[in-house]
Amino acid sequence: MTSTSTSRRAPRFAVRLASSVPGRQRWEIPTLRDRPTAAAAVQSILQQRPGSLEVRANPVTGRVLVLHPTGLTAEELLTLIKDAIEPLADVAPVITPSLVPVAKRAFATLVRTAPWGAATAGAIGLHALTPLGLPILFATTIVAATITVVVNDSLDKPEGAKARPNGLVRLYHYAKPHRARLVLAVTCSVISKVLHFAPPLVIGKAVDLLVRGASPTLVSLGFYSIQHQLWVLSGLMVGLWAAASLFEYVHRYQWRELSQVVQHELQVEAYARVQRATTAYLEGRSTGSLATILNEDANQLEIFFNDGANDALQLAANVIVVGIAFIVLAPQVAWIALAPLPLVAWVSTRFRGRVGPLYSQARERAGISDGHLVNNLTGITTIRSFTTEEYEDARLQQLSENYLSVSRAATRLNAAFTPTIRMIVIGGFAATVVRAGALVAIGSLTPGGYSFLVFLTQRFLWPLTILGQTIDQNQRAMAAAHRVLDLLDAPLASTGGGQLLPQPRGEISFEHVAFAYPTGTRVLEDFSLRIPAGRTIAFVGPTGSGKTTLVKLLLRFYDASEGRITLDGFDIRELSTRELRKAVGLVSQDVFLFDGSIEDNIRYGSFSASDEAVRAAARTAEAEEFITRLPAGYQTQVGERGIMLSGGQRQRLCIARAVLKNPAVLVLDEATSSVDNETEAAIQCAIERISVGRTVIIIAHRLSTVRNADCIYVMDKAGRIAQEGRHDALVREDGFYAALWRVQTGVATTHASVEPQP
Repeated sequence: MTSTSTSRRAPRFAVRLASSVPGRQRWEIPTLRDRPTAAAAVQSILQQRPGSLEVRANPVTGRVLVLHPTGLTAEELLTLIKDAIEPLADVAPVITPSLVPVAKRAFATLVRTAPWGAATAGAIGLHALTPLGLPILFATTIVAATITVVVNDSLDKPEGAKARPNGLVRLYHYAKPHRARLVLAVTCSVISKVLHFAPPLVIGKAVDLLVRGASPTLVSLGFYSIQHQLWVLSGLMVGLWAAASLFEYVHRYQWRELSQVVQHELQVEAYARVQRATTAYLEGRSTGSLATILNEDANQLEIFFNDGANDALQLAANVIVVGIAFIVLAPQVAWIALAPLPLVAWVSTRFRGRVGPLYSQARERAGISDGHLVNNLTGITTIRSFTTEEYEDARLQQLSENYLSVSRAATRLNAAFTPTIRMIVIGGFAATVVRAGALVAIGSLTPGGYSFLVFLTQRFLWPLTILGQTIDQNQRAMAAAHRVLDLLDAPLASTGGGQLLPQPRGEISFEHVAFAYPTGTRVLEDFSLRIPAGRTIAFVGPTGSGKTTLVKLLLRFYDASEGRITLDGFDIRELSTRELRKAVGLVSQDVFLFDGSIEDNIRYGSFSASDEAVRAAARTAEAEEFITRLPAGYQTQVGERGIMLSGGQRQRLCIARAVLKNPAVLVLDEATSSVDNETEAAIQCAIERISVGRTVIIIAHRLSTVRNADCIYVMDKAGRIAQEGRHDALVREDGFYAALWRVQTGVATTHASVEPQP
């Protein structure tokens, strides 16, 4: 087939050039959409053409990407494409389409039309057999319409919306270990609801007794007088109410127990997951937001299981049981009583679709506000010192108003929903009263049956007025559920390999290590350094030179992008993370004490240590002197984050805690950054004592802290070692270290650079 003949023939497929750059063209061929076989055929035919074409045909978009020699024009390529797709015209009807989108569309169409079709066909058949067929037709069609509205709401997603598992499904899978309790709660809820419909039936029978005389059924059982029969009916009603109350007690107890157990387990598991999450994940989220999820959102789930789930279940049971009862017992009235259902379902789905996103936004904004509160309470001293109370009041007010605006929108929707449903319900109730009364007047319905239907209608329709509250609870719970369950999906930090660490000596080696933070900030590049066991070494240098990053990599808070780090010859990635961190003690520049006693804080992490070991660690850290001066000594309460102690006292307690751990490697990260000269001298004495027999790594800006180190490494801003040596030798070199030393000691400076040079 030549290009000339192709140009004379009318094209049988639409082909359009979507984009073109030298050597690359993208064509749109709509007929290839959802037809992977046709797309594969076109791709194969084009690739067999001369000219070194590389072709990629996409059956999802119907587009064909062609990579070709730059000398090939669009007109020439159009001819080749038409030649390729023309032979497919005759076989197009049998080309297998993609089954996935077809199946989705077929399923959606089925669920949209099947209830209507089945209901109509069944009712028409009944109408041919009985005069009640027409009312049954109306009733079943109404039920079908309700099902259709609900199913369509489940299927229809906003275009471009991100797929997300249903919150109820996720909660059910999580509650699977408690399936027996869940089944018992559900069963008792349904039975309790069914039994609540029995008293109206008994009342109807009692009315018939008074209007029409004794019941033949009760007479056959030996109860001849109306009074005796009324006693029987009263006893039956009491028994039914007692059974309903018993099942109600059981289901309320089981739902409450289930709610508390699930909330407890979710909260504990979520907290455990957070503790084991990657450092990058935790550093990207505020403490307040995580606290909100672990507390408020987890409590929302307890409220849902305790109230919302049972209310929703009983509401569904109410609609199903009463709907069936109406159709079976009073089909001539059923269609009137059921008439409000499709409209209620439609209004409810619209309400749910609008209020759900509002509650998700509200939970997010509540997390932001809570995070701001936690942050401000932590920094209350800074706020006071800068007299920014009014500024922080305004910030919190703005954050609170952001939350309030979303909450108000949800409240407006919720407030409008219940009156709307009530008006729909009262219309159906009034119509039922009128229609059933007309049937009594013509003798088609007994007065007792009328009473039963009126009671049943009230019990059937009136609970729908609390549908707004049920949906409200459901949407609040789903917003909370997604946040808690998403927390359970947080990426876990590596637990390391299975290699155990023998008696650690503390020899560390960085071998061609490179590292960049998730933000893209490059810190280290081809960094190599060997630290012999038992040595005291120090890192100094400007902020951002990678000193603290080395410690994070050593402890595997982050993993190196390239190279490796070894401890006593073992790659730390092959070691158990627990073993690795047991061998390394860290005293961070961010001193942290737990709310408790001094003794508890020193013993933290070494819980089995004796009292004498705790006191020995305090003496080694130069802390016992100030501890014994306190009124309660080692039992003194330090307050939240150690607020009752000075900065130097907190620092020495943290050193004592690390000493009690007795690690092979001790890391002191800015251990003297916020202490006075006297405290610094005490800490230096402590460092000299604790450095015996272990490797000590000191990170400091104050050079007086590191002057006795065996070797000092000066880092530059590129994350490289610019100088190394002992204190005296570095001072004589007259480089960055010497200049910094003169600045800190008050000696006149020379023209030496104040930045380390590569």
